[in-house]
Amino acid sequence: AKQPGGRYCLRNQAEAARWACERLAEALMPLHCTPIAEMLGEVVSAFDKEFSDAYNEGMRCKLGLKSPAPDLVSNLLALMESVDADWTCTFRALTAARSEDEAM
Repeated sequence: AKQPGGRYCLRNQAEAARWACERLAEALMPLHCTPIAEMLGEVVSAFDKEFSDAYNEGMRCKLGLKSPAPDLVSNLLALMESVDADWTCTFRALTAARSEDEAM
């Protein structure tokens, strides 16, 4: 279900996953002796880097790019949002256009 601005809407998925990792780190606190503030800082840093790398690589593959292009992806998503474009339909159309170009 579409939840504009909700915790699990696409725009907030990274934040929700980071929050879950922070809670997991807090729950594991009794098993180690790293101060919670230090551990949470490490969790956030590691999560943000890994999420960004995976997201950029996934979008690179989805768009058929040779290298990640975060600005291009950001602009495409902003355009899609501005016209309320469906993700599946948009990416299918891009794939079809790419297939037609390759056939030429």
